[in-house]
Amino acid sequence: MKIKPLSRTLLDEVRLLIILLSMLIMVFVAAVSVVAFSYYKLSSLESRSLSIADELESLLEVPLYNVDDASAVRIARAFLLSGKIAGIELVSTATGELLNDQSGNFSERIPSISRKIFGQGLELGSFTITFSDSEILDSQLMLFLFCLVIIAAVLLANITASSYITRRAQSPFEKIFLAIEDLSRGDYATQIVPTQYADINVLVSHFNEMAEKIRTKNEEQKKAEQTLREERQFLVDIIDFLPDATFIVDKKKNVVVWNRAAEEMTGVMREEIIGKGDFAYAEPFFAQRRPMLIDLLDFSMEEVEQSYTFIRRTEKGIFAESFLAHFNDGDGIHLWGVAAPIYDHANNRTGAIEMIRDITDVKRAEKEKEKLQEQLRQNQKMESIGRLAGGIAHDFNNMLTVILGHAQLALLSVDQNTPLGEHLRIIQDTTNRSSDLVRQLLAFARRQTVAPHYVNINEAIEQTLKMLHRLIGDDILLSFRAEKDPWPVWIDPSQIDQLLINLCVNARDAISGCGKIELETANIVIDSDYCRLNPDSRPGEYLMLAITDNGCGMDRETMTHIYEPFYTTKTSGKGTGMGLATVYGIVQQNGGFIHVYSEPGTGTTFRVYLPHYSGAREESQGAQVIEDINGYGETILVVEDDAFILEMFSSMLKMLGYQVYTAGSPGKALDLFKEHGSQVALLVTDVVMPEMNGRDLQQRLQAANKDLKCLYTSGYTSNVIAHHGVLDPDVCFLQKPFSFQELGLKVRQALL
Repeated sequence: MKIKPLSRTLLDEVRLLIILLSMLIMVFVAAVSVVAFSYYKLSSLESRSLSIADELESLLEVPLYNVDDASAVRIARAFLLSGKIAGIELVSTATGELLNDQSGNFSERIPSISRKIFGQGLELGSFTITFSDSEILDSQLMLFLFCLVIIAAVLLANITASSYITRRAQSPFEKIFLAIEDLSRGDYATQIVPTQYADINVLVSHFNEMAEKIRTKNEEQKKAEQTLREERQFLVDIIDFLPDATFIVDKKKNVVVWNRAAEEMTGVMREEIIGKGDFAYAEPFFAQRRPMLIDLLDFSMEEVEQSYTFIRRTEKGIFAESFLAHFNDGDGIHLWGVAAPIYDHANNRTGAIEMIRDITDVKRAEKEKEKLQEQLRQNQKMESIGRLAGGIAHDFNNMLTVILGHAQLALLSVDQNTPLGEHLRIIQDTTNRSSDLVRQLLAFARRQTVAPHYVNINEAIEQTLKMLHRLIGDDILLSFRAEKDPWPVWIDPSQIDQLLINLCVNARDAISGCGKIELETANIVIDSDYCRLNPDSRPGEYLMLAITDNGCGMDRETMTHIYEPFYTTKTSGKGTGMGLATVYGIVQQNGGFIHVYSEPGTGTTFRVYLPHYSGAREESQGAQVIEDINGYGETILVVEDDAFILEMFSSMLKMLGYQVYTAGSPGKALDLFKEHGSQVALLVTDVVMPEMNGRDLQQRLQAANKDLKCLYTSGYTSNVIAHHGVLDPDVCFLQKPFSFQELGLKVRQALL
């Protein structure tokens, strides 16, 4: 508890000092008197004790000489009873100790006296006597009481005198003090009546002049404050309607203005914050009290720029961008603030004003724009690579078709057990492996020919698990966590196999030693919020296929290139770099998207999203088994702009037993058909050719012969006969390169 100090006046303090000083003097004099008197009495008693000892010695000499112990004891006791001594020890040489009485109040301040008693030259005995100081104490008490009486009398006289002096001196000062109190309470019209003392009247005159000046100044200040309040209220009203959160602090950093927009942004009402300091204005924005932009205005711009690199100066003030992780609702937002100092008419800084704007939506839009631009650049790059891959695949497939076809024709005409036959088989096998690589390029370019069907992906995975176990080996645990009732998808079943094989092999290669790969399926609904954060996705229902491994993982740089053809982090000879490119092409071709999450040392998860197929499940039809691939003399018109392939087609079909007409261009085909159209049963045509595509050529020829069948061939599909690589239902298609057996089978199917 805080103790309130006692009120006092200067006169009271002077009076108290006079009394205390006189009291100290009197106490000092009394103390000195008592000490001096005690010292005198003590010296007197010491002198008298020697006389008593001499007297006792002379009185005891005769009884002790006569061995009259009783008389000696009576003499000693008489001295004790008389108070001359306080105690005695009496010893006789002849009979021993006669008396030992120490019952008196002896004082150590008076030394005891010991004497030996002699008579006729003989030692008769001895005594030791002690003395009392009660006489001294009685004298001191009397002296002390006398001093107290004197001190009390002096104190009473001082109090009486000081009271009179105080009353005389206090009266004019009380008037001045009362006037000063009135002035301090705001009574600026107060005046003091002059006294009879000239020196006091000088003080009174100065006070009256000062009070008049204060009254005049007060009236002027009231008028100025009224004007200032009106101007300030006008400014506050304007600030209150500003759309940006705005607040003003004074030079002590106390909040003086907090507008309506600041209330709405922070949820803090002006009544809760106005008048508060200690960085209180920062707490609603930062969830803690800390210096903000307006505090930096106390420093020079050079100091600010050295310490705060995010602050820049404009012509009108200083601005900064702040990223706030915590706000009144806990959400992170972006704020842009402008602050400026406030000066009075004398160019003295009186405070600062700051305006804060929420630019979260702008920042989010900028980030989304950057992300979309990056996604667009990536898609354009992948699209360009895809077009290049498709073009290469087309020409390469034509060359592979010629190589494979002639190798097989040569094998039919030589002994396969000869060295030449072995060489031809090597050429055939190498061509087939090259064809697989081209198919991967076509899959990446989304020009792979597919025939999609209703697929239950759980069933497709179960059918592939045994093969996957053989691919990844026994030292890696392969598990499958299936969705209980998975949504069906519309996809070529062979593409599911490609997805699983490529992703699982990739996961296996990322694992060093023992590890685990987990397959998972789930029904997922993608909403617009998810798409906003992942621009490559689209809203809708998807079947999600996830492949997770606990391998080495990938860094960010590697993840930006994983879908590029021939990009690989494996050592030479360990991979072509087409696995993930193939996966990317398959997923894009089927209207899905991929998300990958990976960190170095923590493994990788690929999530493939395939659209939910809501159509009816098609009735399964047994495939027609064709055992005999030879022809029966049917006439076939072959149209191909590559002369080598055209010659190979002719040779193969003739060996199969067909009549063959060949044309190197659509124009020549039309001319031939005019002469022999009625004989032609089947048109075998390339899809992409100069002058006219294969579909247009078929339609032109079928207008003249409605029974004409058609077999398309190409190194890759085109929108002429397929949409995004998916064949139209009525199309019979032969993918280049093809074998002798595949050609015979497709021709027989087309003719049926």
